[in-house]
Amino acid sequence: MNRCLIFALVFSCAAISYGQTPATSGADERRSALMRSYFSAFGSQGQSSIERLNALSLLPESFPTLALEEAINPDEYVLNAGDVLEVNIFGSVPITLRSMISPEGTLSLRTIGIFEAKGKSLTQLKKELERAVTRLYKASSLGLSLYQPRSFLVMVSGAVSQRGQHVATALDRVDKVFYLANAQDPPPPDAAQLAARRLYPETPPPLRASLRNITLRHRDGTTEPVDLIRYFMTGDRRFNPRLREGDVIEVPNLQPENMDLVGIDGAVQLPALYEYSRYDSLSTLYKIALGATKHADLEHVQITRWQNGQFERLTYNLADILAGKAPDVPLLPHDRVQVRLKSFARIGNVSVRGAVVYPGFFAIESQKTTLKEVIAMAGGFTPEAQLSAARIFRRPKSDEGVPLPANIPPDLDFIRQQLIRTGDLDAEEIANFNLEFGARRNYVSADFRAIFNNQSPDIVLEDGDLIIVPRDAGTVYVFGQVANPGYIKYVPGRTYKEYIALAGGETNESTGDIRILKAGSYEWKFPHETAVESGDWIFVPKKFQKTFAQQMAEITPVVSIISTLATLALLIFQVFRQP
Repeated sequence: MNRCLIFALVFSCAAISYGQTPATSGADERRSALMRSYFSAFGSQGQSSIERLNALSLLPESFPTLALEEAINPDEYVLNAGDVLEVNIFGSVPITLRSMISPEGTLSLRTIGIFEAKGKSLTQLKKELERAVTRLYKASSLGLSLYQPRSFLVMVSGAVSQRGQHVATALDRVDKVFYLANAQDPPPPDAAQLAARRLYPETPPPLRASLRNITLRHRDGTTEPVDLIRYFMTGDRRFNPRLREGDVIEVPNLQPENMDLVGIDGAVQLPALYEYSRYDSLSTLYKIALGATKHADLEHVQITRWQNGQFERLTYNLADILAGKAPDVPLLPHDRVQVRLKSFARIGNVSVRGAVVYPGFFAIESQKTTLKEVIAMAGGFTPEAQLSAARIFRRPKSDEGVPLPANIPPDLDFIRQQLIRTGDLDAEEIANFNLEFGARRNYVSADFRAIFNNQSPDIVLEDGDLIIVPRDAGTVYVFGQVANPGYIKYVPGRTYKEYIALAGGETNESTGDIRILKAGSYEWKFPHETAVESGDWIFVPKKFQKTFAQQMAEITPVVSIISTLATLALLIFQVFRQP
């Protein structure tokens, strides 16, 4: 949901009183309640918007005073009944006069005269006063300023908690009175409303004031659109106009079941769904979303639109629109805008550790740079590199395909259950699968010796890969039923029997069934299947001493089978002996 709307509402709520009145904690609570009510219409995305803006510290505390948004423009400010003016006459004897414009629209200044002020700007009235003062006070100059703006009543109707008239000044905009109309709890129901609730106990729908489709109706019958979100996010004051005497502010109620929305996603600061306004355009929605991120492709912005019973996808050059080189594009209800990222090579990192000339991190183009290229960046292997035990470790990925940080392990039990549930495995196969899954690691299948001897294809790397090249210690490890198990210096061409002899020879408990565990792959090999290499392990197993019960358990089935066969043979013999 719209992550920006809250900021607009809160900002408008904070600046509501012209007379520098401190905001109370009660007003803050009402303001928060109003926001929660508004954004609940947008579902779960509305709550995420509140959390997002809280994280960005965009929910300001209430302001103790009101600062004017700008100095008053004397050419634009139109005077009317109730304005208090200050006149300063600078001469040999300075004179300061203050006077309020009467309900008839006239300004009365002692010793100077009465002037028609209604409907005139400060500049126009100043010129009239200068002519009069020049006649009365020779060689004098005059200053005219607005000492206090007039106040008047404005009507607020619709989805607000306090419908009716509210006090505003000529400097106020719609947002101030809008908040005033929501700053208090609704009045208690009268007798007629209580009776109606007893007869019709259905709960009335909650009030959720629209922030983008407010109408300001003037006394002369003209109207102006009010879009508080657009005003605060783009600074377009046309959509938060100043108030006049007799204005009526009409606030629609949001209806989630049939609310029109527009959305923007992709490479923008605040991608979200937004309440639709009939004045929305492509550039407007882009600005409401606080503009693009660093690598946004503004030349190929796509609008997805449901029209004539089918989806249409339209592409526009938003960069030209923002520069004024192309006309803006009006949006329709339920349009979705997609701002794509520019196409560029994704730079990743891999780490190389161990027996290379320059270990460390190296930049790669993910899914393009190869193992050979990275080893070349690292200066190649050192003489003591043990390629048979070299490994590439690939970090597990999240559901979005992004490598998980090293300190966040994947949920292996969940992955295992996901794999088993769709398989047709018996109990023995499941047990074997659990064993293999528990021993698995996120290795990339790579035979470094074959790859760097051009006997196997090169490996394409991904962002986050870890390449480990262990140093060859030049030893063979002999363990099991030998007199002195441990590491023995590797000598090329030496047989497994020689290594066992150097380890003190086999003990009496040895079965003689020697196995060799290959370095790196940990394959179990018989001695006749492989030569001993540096880093290999030689395992001398122990005889298994069976108990009497175990021996009987093995013999009993054999004896039973023999007895059965003997009995069967005897029966056959007896049958064929009969005459």
